[in-house]
Amino acid sequence: MAANSMDTNERLNTPSSWLLKHENLLKSQPKNLALDIACGNGRNALYLASLGFIVDAVDYSEEKLATLAQQAKQLHLPICTLLINLEKEPLPDKQYQVVVNFNYLQRDLFPKIKRVLLRGGLLFFETFTRDHVTLLQNQMNPAYLLEPGELRQA
Repeated sequence: MAANSMDTNERLNTPSSWLLKHENLLKSQPKNLALDIACGNGRNALYLASLGFIVDAVDYSEEKLATLAQQAKQLHLPICTLLINLEKEPLPDKQYQVVVNFNYLQRDLFPKIKRVLLRGGLLFFETFTRDHVTLLQNQMNPAYLLEPGELRQA
């Protein structure tokens, strides 16, 4: 049981494999602002800040943001934590070189993400699709699943 917990903890504290896979692309970007939407424990915000980005980390959990702010301070990383309920409040009114959104789906954010992403900037968006659920034979609320090609059309 402890090994499984450790694996889960390690996974929750390791940046997304998608970001790690594209590290060279991220390093080639101007080190402007980055936005981590629904940042959770901040694993991706910490990683982006370690690459030189100034990160706005958005979440609705005060506790997670406080922990992230403490980690960022200890590591001397430029992360601004923003307590925002994305279902009721807008994204920050800034322009971002990089926007990341992992395991969070709120369809009405699509045009807002387009608005805050700088022209030529990078968007990393990863969440479950209907195909994943079918493959995994998992039951998930369809409202939280992307249709094939839906993000591309947004």
